[in-house]
Amino acid sequence: MNYCHGDTELSRRFSVPFRVSVANLLVMDIRQSYFPLREHTDAIIKIGIEIHKTLDFGFLEIVYKYAFEYEFRQKGINYEREKNVQDIV
Repeated sequence: MNYCHGDTELSRRFSVPFRVSVANLLVMDIRQSYFPLREHTDAIIKIGIEIHKTLDFGFLEIVYKYAFEYEFRQKGINYEREKNVQDIV
């Protein structure tokens, strides 16, 4: 496996620790450029994980929908529930 060390251009560019895989750095760069909504997606996933930790599994879907709505409102995230695909495209 190729590693870049602390004095290489890639490690300076990404401000990474001493030994980091070059492949991982390239993946991070690609992820940033091709997924501009990554921060929003990560926030939604984190909320989903917290809901799952709190409620666990076994409820009807509507319970989880209400939980997401509650968390979005608490965090000031604008949303529309069950938007039609035709309205988006």
